[in-house]
Amino acid sequence: MGGSYDVIVVGAGWYGLAAAKAYLHMHPYSKLAILEAGESCGGTWSRNRLYPSLKSNNCVGTYEFPDFPMSEEIYGLKPPSHIPGAVLFRYLTDYARYYGILDMIQFHTRVDLVQPSGDGWRLLVTGPRGVKPIETDRLIIATGLTNTPNIPCYPGLKTFGAPFFHVRDFCQEMQAIRGVKSAVVVGGGKSAFDTAYALVEDGTEVDMVIRSKGRGPAWISPLWSRYSKSF
Repeated sequence: MGGSYDVIVVGAGWYGLAAAKAYLHMHPYSKLAILEAGESCGGTWSRNRLYPSLKSNNCVGTYEFPDFPMSEEIYGLKPPSHIPGAVLFRYLTDYARYYGILDMIQFHTRVDLVQPSGDGWRLLVTGPRGVKPIETDRLIIATGLTNTPNIPCYPGLKTFGAPFFHVRDFCQEMQAIRGVKSAVVVGGGKSAFDTAYALVEDGTEVDMVIRSKGRGPAWISPLWSRYSKSF
């Protein structure tokens, strides 16, 4: 960690990996690093966010890089299957390894500050060895639109006494809530439905709370093979 680079990519999800691969294809001798705050690549599909029932709402063949197909021989999926989260994590890791960028990822490395520095950028990052500065000529931000959890603040939360967490941490909290009789899921997006489904499968009674002034629940599409029957 630390030092000077030709290009820094922040984030090792879909777009961070694709950006790094594309840049090295155009500039193969560049010194490049990918800074990733998590323990593995994949972003939403990283290892620490996976739980058994998690799947993509995309079907096989619609959620892959065009130059790295998700082949049935390797990943064992047939259309119109929805892609399990574990398969997506493996796929993105395989992609990074195949194109030689996996070893360029600095995991457990958080970017705390970005400042202009001459014709480039100066970053202050926190990693396994502490805080270090990094200089780079070019900077690619690939942290996603929703990388910071939106956690509401409710009256009485400090004395609530029961587990309260964002769905981003659902995997880490599964043991703490395993076997609970009831749970409340706030929200109506895909992750809310994923969480509610996982809880119901574990025998929990679930109430979903969706605010009336929002956009309402997300539309959950049927399988690709059933589209013709839906319209």
